[in-house]
Amino acid sequence: MGFPNAWSVNVDFPRFPFPLVFQTMASKMKIIAGSTVALATFGLFNDYRNSKSSSRSYFFGRDALAFSHSKGQYLRFDEYFPRGEWDDNWDFRSPEYLVSRKKYELASESEREQMVKGKTATATRNIILIRHGQYQINSPDKFLTQLGGFTTFSKKLQTFINLVYKSVDLCFDFESLWKKTLLSEKRKVSGREQAELVGKRLATSGIKFDEVVMSTMNRATETAKIILQQLPKEQKSLSCSLLEEGPPYPPVPDVSHWKPPASEFFVDGARIESAFRKHIHRAAPEQKEDSYEVLVCHANVIRYFICRALQFPPEGWLRMSLGNCSITLLMVRPSGRVSLRSLGDVGHLHPNKITYT
Repeated sequence: MGFPNAWSVNVDFPRFPFPLVFQTMASKMKIIAGSTVALATFGLFNDYRNSKSSSRSYFFGRDALAFSHSKGQYLRFDEYFPRGEWDDNWDFRSPEYLVSRKKYELASESEREQMVKGKTATATRNIILIRHGQYQINSPDKFLTQLGGFTTFSKKLQTFINLVYKSVDLCFDFESLWKKTLLSEKRKVSGREQAELVGKRLATSGIKFDEVVMSTMNRATETAKIILQQLPKEQKSLSCSLLEEGPPYPPVPDVSHWKPPASEFFVDGARIESAFRKHIHRAAPEQKEDSYEVLVCHANVIRYFICRALQFPPEGWLRMSLGNCSITLLMVRPSGRVSLRSLGDVGHLHPNKITYT
């Protein structure tokens, strides 16, 4: 019996009672052959991928390899990934700018260090921005909707949800069940109830709030007063007319259903910018402990504050959406660095109670 072809030998050798050495040799040959085929296939794929990478700005192929090993390309990094610079003195409270310029110029090096240190913040400000509850849109006073009040679904939202659930193939008639419960023409939602729930969430957080500041518009003031009912009676609170609603900045892209005149942007934009400078900044040097401050105001104001604090383009504020009585948390560190810890958090509301009026 001649030696069989190694390519036809089964790894388990059920029919060939060859010595163990032959079985081992055949197995190794088969593994080597399989590996060779795999490596060749990978090489062909890699060549194909590299041939296609020339049409892409960045790909794990020859372009990326050349980029990572080319000093000239590395020096042009900003051209591939353009980005703006962070302004450390965005709130005009950098310690170098708070010292007296005349005294600073006349002081010695050690005295200058002490002057800057005395103007350096050491505490963190936590700013909780809360949008008002659902309100009566058609009412001139814009008060919150009462307990047991109703709100109507927008037609666009109804159409969208219908399309989503029609695309899901379930074993029972979910669409009719959904329409009987959530997609009826009206559903029970109360702006007062939303305010009470967000107030309870603040009360159970275990945080002692330094102050609650509210917009002077009815829907924000009413929301804040309901929140205060859940907090300790000695809770400090005050009103600020700068926090009233308005168009802060011409949005990009614009929307067809909302086009305020240029005069409103000119007047309200300046006022909302003033509100930002008053309320959003790093802690004063005299503040020694971290603070937690609540601002109860409006969606446009909050969205503009977020763009300004994070140094994003201000015209992008309308690309965000905030629910009624949602929580947005900004953290301003002593260095002036800003972090967005949460945006439009409505975890304290049942899905049936979430609205965006």
